[in-house]
Amino acid sequence: MPAATADLVDVTLTAPGYAFRDEVLTDASGLLLPAQRLQHITYTLADAPPEAIGLSSATPSAHLGTQALAQATLDKVLASPQARDKLTRFFLAWLEVKEPDQFTIAASTFPEFTPAVAAAVVDETKAFLARQLGQPAPRMKDLTEATQSIISSPEAFLYGVSPPAMPALIDLDPAKRFGIFTQPAVLASHSGPTTSRLVKRGVFFVRKVMCMPLGAPPAGIDTSVPANAGATERERIATVTAQGQCVGCHAAINPFGFMQENYDAIGRWRTTDEGVPIDASISVSFLDEGPVVTDSPVDALRAFTRSWRFQQCFARQLFRFYTGRDETAGDDPVLRQMFTDFATGDAQDIVGMLRTLAGAATFSSRVGVP
Repeated sequence: MPAATADLVDVTLTAPGYAFRDEVLTDASGLLLPAQRLQHITYTLADAPPEAIGLSSATPSAHLGTQALAQATLDKVLASPQARDKLTRFFLAWLEVKEPDQFTIAASTFPEFTPAVAAAVVDETKAFLARQLGQPAPRMKDLTEATQSIISSPEAFLYGVSPPAMPALIDLDPAKRFGIFTQPAVLASHSGPTTSRLVKRGVFFVRKVMCMPLGAPPAGIDTSVPANAGATERERIATVTAQGQCVGCHAAINPFGFMQENYDAIGRWRTTDEGVPIDASISVSFLDEGPVVTDSPVDALRAFTRSWRFQQCFARQLFRFYTGRDETAGDDPVLRQMFTDFATGDAQDIVGMLRTLAGAATFSSRVGVP
């Protein structure tokens, strides 16, 4: 009976349609056997078994038997709706976009941010991502530098445009809107209940968008920003973070927050805060490309998202999401190749980066723990 039960469990776990799969069967060199490798590719890139993408687990060599076949298989998987859906989920997770019922915007301060508006802004970002990432070879610029978005009637007031009868692709003011980082769902996901919470927005950029090291605030430091009537949020933050123990981290945090001060807590463009003119100027010198000095959020975003630091961080975030772990020193070669392929010639090929990851030798190898 124990042997029969073990056989039954093994058959179930290795069945092509089962949600989990055995992917530790390797040859003498540590390379996954063809069936396990095929499943590893489809589950990693598309969260689906091979059969859901038109591939057969019963004849894996037909899909991976040669380098040309393996490349064609990767292309087929990456072009599938399942893979593009997963890529959309990656961006939503990376950007930390909240679901409509998870926003913390205070109704007492922003009564116009109704549940219908919250749902509309999230739907906008999801539709935008699906549209841009559904292209045969989506580029990062398609997301970070777009001046159009799919806007519906409930949220039109946030953009200052006429409400469309149905969700529609609308041209936006290129001096105010510049891609995914200026969409209300992304901005509001990193706002506070009553303010834009510029420090929170800045920390998000430092950690998730630029992968810059950032420690915890020193013990005993009061991190609250006083409510000071007649002063902008930027002015209040600048006063608090000018303390000696705060300057080091906030030299990186503040510029990313300050460049977003033209966007209020729900993502509307504004020119004043507390009746005082907005100052969105920044000056940074931590990019390899050189200093960035501008008072335009669009110019700031253009400089940051075209930087090598941003592109290297994107490679790391993509790697972490698809492998389900943080990178180690042994992953440096594949990360370097992902970045190189992405950055060379300003290719910015997002799917190509995944192709590089899935085609790497380490992706299909397993080393036993002694």
